[in-house]
Amino acid sequence: MNVLKKFLQSFPKKRRGRFLLILASVSVMLLPLFMSSCGDYYEYDSASERDPKISVLISASELNKWVEDGYPGDKYGHNKVVVLHVGEATGYSSHVPGAYLVDANDLKDFNTGFTRSDGVSNIESMVAIKSTMDKLIKKAGIDGSSVIVLTSNKSDFELLSRVYFNFRYWGFPRSKLRVLDGFVDTTWVDPDAGYSTESAAPKTPEATEYSVCNLTQEPDRFRVSLEEMIKVAKDDNPKTVVIDTRSADEYNGLLGRTEVKPSEYVAFEGHIKSALWQEYTQLLKADGTLLDKEPIDELSPMFSTSALGLLVDDTTTAYVYGSDGQSASITFLALDGVLNYPVRVYDGGWLEWGQMAGGDNGDLDADSKWRTEDPNSPLSAAVTFNATVKPLSSYSFVDSDAKHANAVNEEDRVICFEGGGGDAGGY
Repeated sequence: MNVLKKFLQSFPKKRRGRFLLILASVSVMLLPLFMSSCGDYYEYDSASERDPKISVLISASELNKWVEDGYPGDKYGHNKVVVLHVGEATGYSSHVPGAYLVDANDLKDFNTGFTRSDGVSNIESMVAIKSTMDKLIKKAGIDGSSVIVLTSNKSDFELLSRVYFNFRYWGFPRSKLRVLDGFVDTTWVDPDAGYSTESAAPKTPEATEYSVCNLTQEPDRFRVSLEEMIKVAKDDNPKTVVIDTRSADEYNGLLGRTEVKPSEYVAFEGHIKSALWQEYTQLLKADGTLLDKEPIDELSPMFSTSALGLLVDDTTTAYVYGSDGQSASITFLALDGVLNYPVRVYDGGWLEWGQMAGGDNGDLDADSKWRTEDPNSPLSAAVTFNATVKPLSSYSFVDSDAKHANAVNEEDRVICFEGGGGDAGGY
């Protein structure tokens, strides 16, 4: 970069602009050739390769064959399998052979206090930053030839779905990802299956220089910022469907349903204007696994007009949210991973939305454009105000006058191309 800067400075000022224009034009023409020859970039070369019409779910029997015999290879150039066990360390005592442990801390960055900001205030449980994902990649020895299989025990399915969302957000195509259709502590160890488990961690993988920067980041494709969610709430686009994945009590605004910390709550309860209610548990069978798509389709009817109130299919975009991003990630997994429908997660969830209050009920100024309970411009429904509120200022700062509230997406969009590849995420 410094060499290019010195080279440009050697041009007279009047000619620099013309040179840059020519350089940009040449770059655009050469970009397809570059992308087709650089590892995983080719998987983003066309819509069919970017989103192959496959379900990411994998049966226990097929995964067992991969574990015992090795990955058979595919048309995308993958030739090995990396298994991750997502969940608490205590549940790792019996895992699929060769699986690496991924717990909640593997999605967090200790240097930023586990929080990120969209520009108005710090919120916990946001999408992972680049360096955190790269640490996870190196921990498991993931590289350009890897197919990643996510497994978990039944109690950790929400976290597994959240890990899946993070991989998708940072550019991993569906062709690189699989999710065990079932759970290690039920499906995998079922006596009729008889698949073996291990208790010890696998050996440290060979060092890899692979990074999310080897992929293509499209943050807006998967993650919705506070700023855009406000725009969606104001919009009446028939091709946009907002889905609230929380419980009926949360959706209906019952007091004291959204705790920030024990006995401390968001400013108000309710739901986003025009949001339809479909608790994520409605997408699960009695054993806790997702409803089937094959051989009998039980899943897509859950997004029909009769079931949801508004049709969701591959011609619409679903905006899903929960208390935070975790429960919404199960709905994301169902729509993105199984049905291949366009879907985006409002990452802040009600922990953020329910805090965007002004005046006596919150820390925002009365004239802040980020208020989501403003009666003069209603963005929320079934609004009820909590008495014991956790103020926004406790998150470190509040900026009522922030010009934008999409800092996370904007930072991550350019993180691999600005500042030498360092992180901009987290405040």
